[in-house]
Parts: sequence; C-alpha cells; structure tokens
Amino acid sequence: MAYKMPKIVKKIDKFHIISSGRLSPEKGHQDIIKALSNVKFDFLLDIYGCGEYGQELKNLVNELNLNNKVRFCGFSDDIATVLASSDLQIIASHIEPFGLVAIDGIYYSPLLISTNTGICTKILPNELIFKTSNLSEKLNEIYENYDKFVEIFSKIKAKKDDFSIEKMTEKYLKAYESLIKEIG
Repeated sequence: MAYKMPKIVKKIDKFHIISSGRLSPEKGHQDIIKALSNVKFDFLLDIYGCGEYGQELKNLVNELNLNNKVRFCGFSDDIATVLASSDLQIIASHIEPFGLVAIDGIYYSPLLISTNTGICTKILPNELIFKTSNLSEKLNEIYENYDKFVEIFSKIKAKKDDFSIEKMTEKYLKAYESLIKEIG
C-alpha cells in the first residue's frame, strides 16, 4: 500500500475529530463518544468504519443527545483526505497489536492521540497518549492548546518515512531472520 497525497478539502467551522476502524467494543468508539459529551467546545466527530457494534454506538449518541455532533460515515476509500481535512484523529482501542490506522494518522492527520496500546506506545510521546478515564480532560487541553500539540506531533510526522510499508517490511524481515537464527 503506497501512501498518496490527500485531496485539499476545506476545513469545517467546528473542531473536526475523526475516529476510524471496525465498529466493535474493543476499538473504543464508545469511550470517545462518552468523553465528547463532557467537553467544553463545539465539535464534529466523524466515525469511519463498519461493524456489528454500529447500532449500539448510534443508540449511545442518541442517549447523550449528540445526534447533531456525531456522524457515522461507513467505509472510506480515501482515508488520506478524510484525515487531512480533520483537526484531530483519536485511536481509543483497548487492544491494538499494530494498527495501520496509526500509520495512516502519522502520514495524514494534523494531530493524533491514542490510548496506551499497540504501536502508538512506541512512536507517540506521553503528551499524545491518554487514559480513557481522562479523555474529556485531554480533549479540552488539546482544544485550548492546539498549536502546541500539533507542534509535538509534527516531530513524529517528520519521521513518517520510517513507517513506510517498505521500511516496516524490512524491519519484519530482519526480526524473522533473527528469530530463525535463534531457533536454528
């Protein structure tokens, strides 16, 4: 999968947040929705993905009166443009062994935050990692100090080529070769 340049899309007036991935409880979309019900700023959350948990998430949005602030967008074949046109991408997974969503975020999102799971723990600084229990506070802090957080993330984005498919394949091959040498 080659990374491409996103289309230029006009930003919206609200703080635009993206969450993408399969709609299932372990992906944490419900945690994002609950946290956003307690923030102090106007936002629009677009959730991209499909899955069996979609109806439960829609019910939660309805229950929290967030119908005009949360959209379910299904699958997108142009995630580059989706992420580039946002203000923030959130990965709230409870379990994420690797996470191509994070690599997409490094390439395209202006800012990415994540739970303390998967590859994000290796590549994101502590300022961009959150606990689900304090996500509302983290979102308020990001909104109030947005440029500071974008600057922090820009240091990660500067190293994005380290996460290209070619580089990642090379790292996996070296790991497998090392493992084979140990076993053999």
